[in-house]
Amino acid sequence: KNVVPRPGYWMWDTDYSSVEYRVLANMVGNKKIKKNFEDPVFDYHAYQASHMYGVPYAQVTKQIRKAAKGINFGLPYGMGDESLGATVFGDVSPENTRKAGQLRQAYFKGQEDIQEWFEVNRTAAVNNGYTETFFGRRRYYDKNKFNASAIRRQGGNHIIQGTSADIYKLATSRVFKRICKEGWLGKVLLNAFVHDELVGECSNDINPATFLKVLREEFEVKITDEN
Repeated sequence: KNVVPRPGYWMWDTDYSSVEYRVLANMVGNKKIKKNFEDPVFDYHAYQASHMYGVPYAQVTKQIRKAAKGINFGLPYGMGDESLGATVFGDVSPENTRKAGQLRQAYFKGQEDIQEWFEVNRTAAVNNGYTETFFGRRRYYDKNKFNASAIRRQGGNHIIQGTSADIYKLATSRVFKRICKEGWLGKVLLNAFVHDELVGECSNDINPATFLKVLREEFEVKITDEN
């Protein structure tokens, strides 16, 4: 209702499915999660709910999936049990903090490789004064402005979200180059990022199926050390 394409154009948007969790699985080297992500309908939040609550994947309910999603979101940000409890259960209380702590323990049980990865990289962030994405882009931490706890919280998260952002930049660059190659300058517009979605407009002169095929080809990029 509030955002509409200009006359003669239609709007499109695209993003990656669970990109931060794909990055985490690859950074950690967790073969099981990486393998699961090869299934296009794999639901990471349901998977972790199954893991944390000890129920079969097919029997995960909306309620426990929502709780798992809160844990999946909060752990990379370095949230403590009190913050996790408020995020997952709605408010701060001793009971919610206790339940969040139990879910944290359940999350890492059997996934010690993820816990170790966070610990190693958060400690390195404090010791080195910076963190680095997969592509080598660094974020520096001024120890005069941030204490060790703040650096630890941001350290692990930056590697994941920073790498995800780098992938989006790489994909957007590929899309723009393809637009030029196809002779679509002025017909396909890259308007903005809204959170983690690339939003744009496409001329009615271009068949939607044709454009979306090109968009998918350029966004599906295999990440290697050579990118």
